[in-house]
Amino acid sequence: MYGLHDSTSAVIIQLSCFYVLQNVIPATILITTRKGSHLRYLCIPWMIWIASRFVHPFGSSRSPAWCQAVTQLIIATFQAMDLLLINPLDAKDISHGEDNLRHRFVKAVRLIAQTRAINTPWQVKNVPSHPQYYIRRGGQVPSRRRFLLRQLSIVLWQYLVLDIVQLTSSRQTLDRGTSENVTYTVEWVAPVGQWAERIVTHLSIWLLVNRLIVDLVYRFLSIIFVGIFKDSPSDWPPAFGSMVELTTLRGFWG
Repeated sequence: MYGLHDSTSAVIIQLSCFYVLQNVIPATILITTRKGSHLRYLCIPWMIWIASRFVHPFGSSRSPAWCQAVTQLIIATFQAMDLLLINPLDAKDISHGEDNLRHRFVKAVRLIAQTRAINTPWQVKNVPSHPQYYIRRGGQVPSRRRFLLRQLSIVLWQYLVLDIVQLTSSRQTLDRGTSENVTYTVEWVAPVGQWAERIVTHLSIWLLVNRLIVDLVYRFLSIIFVGIFKDSPSDWPPAFGSMVELTTLRGFWG
């Protein structure tokens, strides 16, 4: 039946716990150790182990939400590898002299979670601007209250859509037979109608479901940092640009 481990809420709760560890541990190492420290080299295997603990207990799910959750943990690991080992930073690089330990920690966590390094010397190019909705109301950047209300409302409807997709997918799997009869080998000789269904399904997952999951995680993080840690909304521009103005991948996803 449609069990706890298959629900969108369960995946989000599980991901949140693991994702906090994947961000807090390298952020702590970043601000408390010098470049080249042995602890930095030990941190990466530890993060890989944490990600593997998420995969194995719930690895039978194979749902789009679960796959994207695994992807987020892997991205956090690569981001930590870059900031700790490949292009190492330390507390002096990310803070000013007047910053206390709490401010340095928040900045370090933001750098791990915010892979585009917004409002830093390492910011990526072509980051999408805030929607025209705000510009028409007298500003390039929304107020904190308006920003949080919009983010929260979008997160709620994105969660509902993903939960409906998850529930529908689980019921379709049950209709096709029990888990013992499911095979993950590709049947290349299939009717045209079946191939059309496969193509439409996978395109929908990549273009709609995966985008919703990535966007939901990003908006949820922005709510935490702007609402709790008092970041400016300018630190959290949209994850995606407009499909209408899309000319390159970078122009769409900054």
